Amino acid sequence: MTQTIDLMWPEHRINHRRSAIIPVAALPLKDADAIKRCKLIAGPRWTPGRPGVDETVYQTNRGYNGGPEDIGKEGWLKMTGEKLDNGRMNRKMISDNLDRLIQAANVGLQC
Repeated sequence: MTQTIDLMWPEHRINHRRSAIIPVAALPLKDADAIKRCKLIAGPRWTPGRPGVDETVYQTNRGYNGGPEDIGKEGWLKMTGEKLDNGRMNRKMISDNLDRLIQAANVGLQC
């Protein structure tokens, strides 16, 4: 979770913005079909590489920050919240949206 701080204008609305970068492999998805549905539901919020300069390069995922080498094997989600007037509320909104995305991906289609 990251936040933006502008010291020139501490009361500016951008200071309430929060961003979360989440590895898909770390989400509690039940199977490979749920992982695929998660990526489809996320749409442009999903990238194969860690969001940033080299987000399209898979090699930048290897052992990021000393973590497991396969942490980025399914790609990454980047979710932001800036609609609300409080940083904590924006963080909660991101968390709620992520929970709904996981739930929808795990449900799938019943045939």
